[in-house]
Amino acid sequence: MADWITIGGLSLLDFSSAPNAGTLFITLEPWEERLAAGHSLDAIMDNLRKQFGQIQEGIVFAFAPSAIRGLGVRGGFQMQVEDRADVGLLELQQVTQAIMEDARSQTALAAMNTMFRPGVPQLYVDVDRVKVKTLDIPLSTVFATLQAYLGSAYVNDFNKFGRIYQVRAQAESQFRADPCPAAWVLTGPAWHSRKRRSAARP
Repeated sequence: MADWITIGGLSLLDFSSAPNAGTLFITLEPWEERLAAGHSLDAIMDNLRKQFGQIQEGIVFAFAPSAIRGLGVRGGFQMQVEDRADVGLLELQQVTQAIMEDARSQTALAAMNTMFRPGVPQLYVDVDRVKVKTLDIPLSTVFATLQAYLGSAYVNDFNKFGRIYQVRAQAESQFRADPCPAAWVLTGPAWHSRKRRSAARP
């Protein structure tokens, strides 16, 4: 391996941002240096898959990009399963897994994967919209405040050392990792959204 770069929070499969996702790009040594040691691309990929298979805390897999962009067997196809009958996440997961098992049994298909993770914790926030409007606070301000406290909020960009950096506002990790402080923030005196007349409201 010659070099590598990590992008935390990026899911390369669907190009979405998530706190439990990450992408790692690896640059290999020149071919003539790896060939003598038996480090071909296939050998490296097989070794990585064996090591990734031992990780129980998450799902990790490796794949190589096409030699020519846009051409190759990794372009694949995308399929979406919809819960139109509102049967719930458990039933949707079972159907999705059945489709995946059937697809893996077909020799014409390879490297099948699904991004559906029903076990990912979710937090539902019920905003009292009537009270928000009564206090003359824009709903967009409330949602932006929640985003900054529970996740992160984009502020602006700035240039330095010939590069462009993003500025993001977010709470400390201990407050974002535990939903209890988040609930306290919503009801306690520490949560403020500024009104249009520059008055802080709890």
